[in-house]
Amino acid sequence: MEKIKVDYDTFITSLWFACSSASQTFLRTKKSKKNINLHLWRIFTGKLGEYSFLKWCLDYGIVSSIDFQKFRSESFSIYFGTTNVDSFDLVIKDYSLDIKTTPNHKNRYMIVPEDQFENHSKDIYVGLSIKHKLSIGKLFNISCTELNELFNKRRYNSFPSIVVNIHGFISKDDPKWEKSKENDMICPEKKCYKIKLSELTPIKELKGYIFRNNI
Repeated sequence: MEKIKVDYDTFITSLWFACSSASQTFLRTKKSKKNINLHLWRIFTGKLGEYSFLKWCLDYGIVSSIDFQKFRSESFSIYFGTTNVDSFDLVIKDYSLDIKTTPNHKNRYMIVPEDQFENHSKDIYVGLSIKHKLSIGKLFNISCTELNELFNKRRYNSFPSIVVNIHGFISKDDPKWEKSKENDMICPEKKCYKIKLSELTPIKELKGYIFRNNI
């Protein structure tokens, strides 16, 4: 597992994206529909994990600096309309990747909604988790209303300690995937495909997998 300490750029850019895109993002679950702060948190942590993973790929030589800038620009683009927001696709050497970040650091599974897995699957799924001591309500009640000041660092000279754990990866065809059943405790809101983060292939093997198996 790779542990990435979140820097200011990753934190503030992901926070900006969550605040700016929330109204244009499809509310996939019942909990998100009932709790706007939870909706913001899920967008924020997802983008935090995605951007941290992109930086790791750059540092580890999986993507070039040119590709990194291209992916970064696409990742933080916002499209109006709830069906168009999350259009970012990370493609490396003809492999499409989906970065899945658990919104709660206590979660032990990476999950992919059944409709996504069966109708819009990716070649590789990467599982991440986040270790933090943030208050969801406090973070968004303050940050979204004072975002300009946060960007200018007038009142936010330090930021919370956050660590992104990059656990590993798995291909879409791997037999280790489990399909949820009715009343599944891991996927209570909607059916999904799931796998324990501890069962993923170590992330350090990703580079060799992509370049060795590239068609």
